[in-house]
Amino acid sequence: MKYENIKYHKFIVVDDNVRIDRYIKYIINISQSLLEKMFRKKDILVNKDRISSSDKVNNGDVIYIKRFILKFNINGNSNVFIPVNLKEKINILYENEYFLVLDKEYGMPVQGGNKIKYSIDRIFNSNSENKFYLVHRLDKNTTGILLIAKTQIYARFLIEKFYNRSIHKAYYAVVHNKPKKKSFFIKKNISKKVFNGIEKMAVDINGLEAITEVHLISTNNEVSFLKIIIHTGRKHQIRVHLADEGLPILGDSKYGINDNEKRMFLHAYQVNFDEYKFTSNLPNWFVELSTKLNLNFHEAL
Repeated sequence: MKYENIKYHKFIVVDDNVRIDRYIKYIINISQSLLEKMFRKKDILVNKDRISSSDKVNNGDVIYIKRFILKFNINGNSNVFIPVNLKEKINILYENEYFLVLDKEYGMPVQGGNKIKYSIDRIFNSNSENKFYLVHRLDKNTTGILLIAKTQIYARFLIEKFYNRSIHKAYYAVVHNKPKKKSFFIKKNISKKVFNGIEKMAVDINGLEAITEVHLISTNNEVSFLKIIIHTGRKHQIRVHLADEGLPILGDSKYGINDNEKRMFLHAYQVNFDEYKFTSNLPNWFVELSTKLNLNFHEAL
């Protein structure tokens, strides 16, 4: 029985020196007895070779699990398996043949890195036959709407729309202090700087153009609830612009102040383009501030 003649689900390992049975159970709700049976019947392979349940796998190894044993599916289309412990962090709002829309939870990285075990791009591209393409970013601690293209052509299409500013993105934020005006624009260029060995974005007259539109929704004079529309998409643009205006976001440890908030209160609540309009509800912990801080969140609910 040759590997090439069997259809398998493929998973790329993103950990090091871990037993394969423990790795599979970490991402799949499956019993040890069923796993042992699958290993004996060669329903699980690693790098196309037979393996036992006690053998160890490392980052980059490829696990193959026979398709008729496990059927993974998101919304009936993508055929992407989401690890059990991450399902609550990845909520799909919409999907068609060209792209999907995620409602990203707090603390979930969009893009992988050396010290990042799980990220949205790694999850979607490590265990699917199809390639997924990031077309924009959200910071790890920003919640809300994220677009992902399902074809390279549509990825280029969306990236061009972002570049031409024909995709409209709106956010909600809770910030320290009260804006001087109810509605205003921040037009300050931004560039990358190094402060005390730490890389940060900063306002810089010689930097890239950055435009942020701000509307005050509610305030108690000490903190304020803002609606924000970005007209450019620079890295950390909202956080840098608001901090420079004396309106640092609650919980922003990089550009804000030490306010002891455990989460950053920035939410990407709406994305519009062409005939599409996608909206994400505020997280519950975000809404709870309305009572705690006496802010009116009515518009966002």
